Amino acid sequence: MVAADLAPIAFIGPAAAATRQTVSLSWTVTNQGSVDATPSWRDAIYLSRDIYPSSNDALVLDASRSTLLAPGGSYTVTKSVDLPGAPAGDYFLLLRVDSTSVVVERDDGNNGWAALPITVTNPDLAITAFSGPSEAAVQQRAPISWTVTNAGTANAYRSWSDFVYLSTDQTFGGGDVNVTSWQHSGGLAPGASYTVANTATLPNVPAGNYFLLLRVDHYGALYESEETNNTWTALPITVTNPDLAATAFSGPSVAEAQESVSFTWTVTNAGTEVAYPNWYDYVYLSTDERYDSGDTSVLSEVRTSALAPGASYTITESAVLPSVPAGNYFLLLRVDRNGVLHEPNEENNTWTALPISLRAADLVPGGLSAPPSARAGSSISLAWSVSNGSVGVVAHPSWSDYVYLSKDETCCTGDTSLANESRRTALEPGASYSLTRTVTLPATLTPGVYNLILSVDRNGALPETNEENNLVVVPFTVDP
Repeated sequence: MVAADLAPIAFIGPAAAATRQTVSLSWTVTNQGSVDATPSWRDAIYLSRDIYPSSNDALVLDASRSTLLAPGGSYTVTKSVDLPGAPAGDYFLLLRVDSTSVVVERDDGNNGWAALPITVTNPDLAITAFSGPSEAAVQQRAPISWTVTNAGTANAYRSWSDFVYLSTDQTFGGGDVNVTSWQHSGGLAPGASYTVANTATLPNVPAGNYFLLLRVDHYGALYESEETNNTWTALPITVTNPDLAATAFSGPSVAEAQESVSFTWTVTNAGTEVAYPNWYDYVYLSTDERYDSGDTSVLSEVRTSALAPGASYTITESAVLPSVPAGNYFLLLRVDRNGVLHEPNEENNTWTALPISLRAADLVPGGLSAPPSARAGSSISLAWSVSNGSVGVVAHPSWSDYVYLSKDETCCTGDTSLANESRRTALEPGASYSLTRTVTLPATLTPGVYNLILSVDRNGALPETNEENNLVVVPFTVDP
């Protein structure tokens, strides 16, 4: 038969190794046939309990050959690979050239090499100590430590992770909460140990009796001779809770939108345990006396230090009120807004809603002055004034005035912006300001009849009692 004939002529591997150990494997293949062996094909190495290939064997590596092999030619492959997980014992490494039989060969019976015996050994991570607090408050940072020894006969290769969980019982389950973890990198020789000493934050859970559970090599990265010693007797722990209570809250009863106002509130730890940080207190503006997702945040403050039982803190902070229409609202205080601390009483984290009446100013344009006509591309002078027509209400910044060139009297979609000015200082009741700007008309304007439109507070940044009086329209002609 005129055909290629791939045959291994050398195969080298370790006589002993540990599971997950990186080992070197090398083999040489020659073409004993009379024609080229055309790529591609694959060579595979398996770990087997005997010298006979079967579906029960574990694949160690699979290497692709993508280069033609002429008659009499040969190639050598050397690969480093992690030995798969397997119980300790005596095995064989089996080489199979053209493992999927894609090459037409004169003799398929010589694609294997004599099985290489290999002794597989296992590490055995065993917990020898585990300690943690017997009592702690939520969010408290507490020391947790453990010691692990390799009680096996082989090095523990790769990296693995140890986890400590908080559980309501002594058995690990899906509802348990991670407290701390540690990733071990590098090997651990037989008889060697390591100790982890972490400071962990106790999770936010209700007060009660729990257990700390240690799980070494939690994800099973190592194949071990004994897996049952990767846990330790559950450590009982009593978790306690503080109780933050709002005891005072004050703010303005009358104000203007965008006005900077001052708020003061006091919080007491009414519980029996320390409140450990961090948590946030928020003040909201609401249309009613109950908080919901539609309320507007006015300010927030983070608490970064612990609060002992019976102790208090007082916050005084200024904030700019949001831009909302005039009307009657409520100021709502919410202590530990995000629920960072689990408390026995969550109902006292609020205070009686404070009513506040928000008043609005009224910006009124006094007029827009401009020449009656000009040529495209020429410069013109624009002048306008704006007054605060409200009684007793300050117009708080900022807002912007725009002047447009328009084909009609409607502002402002599709119109050409000629000028815009931002107002960054307050405007007292009855006061006014005047602006003069020189602008250049676009050179591409078509001669004809237009309008200049002044739009005060163009973007509606400032709530007003009357939003309909913010425009002034002046006829303007673009000369030929």
